[in-house]
Amino acid sequence: MNQSLFRTGLRNFISSYPSIYFTLANSADSRFINSETELVIEGFPRCGNSFAEAAFRVAQSKEVKIAHHSHASAQVIRAHQQKVPCIVVFRQPDSAVTSLIHKYPSNTTTIHQALRQYIRFYRDVLAYKDSFILTSFEAVTNNFGLAIDLLNNKFDTNYNRFEHTEKNVKLAFDLVDQFTRKRTGKTATDYSPNQSSSAELVTRKKALEKIKHDVETQEKKSLNEANLVYQQLMAVQDC
Repeated sequence: MNQSLFRTGLRNFISSYPSIYFTLANSADSRFINSETELVIEGFPRCGNSFAEAAFRVAQSKEVKIAHHSHASAQVIRAHQQKVPCIVVFRQPDSAVTSLIHKYPSNTTTIHQALRQYIRFYRDVLAYKDSFILTSFEAVTNNFGLAIDLLNNKFDTNYNRFEHTEKNVKLAFDLVDQFTRKRTGKTATDYSPNQSSSAELVTRKKALEKIKHDVETQEKKSLNEANLVYQQLMAVQDC
């Protein structure tokens, strides 16, 4: 059995259970919720998590302790349990899974695993919908200030809104690239407008088209199920 795929499957399973997930997680990792966390921003991978985190930070005049990028429903459930303000981001499953498969080698996750994790994550968190702001990928990337406004109204916080100007969007992407260098060692995230070569973006587009075709043809049953979950999300989204 491929050990990487086994670990991915195991991780996807325990990510639904906070008591297990956080027992095994690195407590020193700032991505995970703890007693000092002021905000949680979570979602399935490739749904605007990084831009949401960066845009939020760009808008604030002081450092905010944010738990982020666990991609585990356990983090959202723990935010509910500890009454920590939370934003959950989501995206169409075919687009999110296509982008995820493009990012990681095929020996670390499969299309089937990714779709099942999408379904698991959002089914888990929908049970706690009253405890977070649910915002779509389109809202994150076009009007994230609205999500912050809704967060303030729901949790009686006073965070600065992100004004979606050309300057601020550039600052947010610059920060995303800074995080990428710090957290992964890469020079820039693969969707960054700061890519040094337009040829890289063309190559990426062609690769994504091929993967999306595979997602749509190889895992029709799981994709249909994920689309039903997506429709549920759309029905209750805040923005």
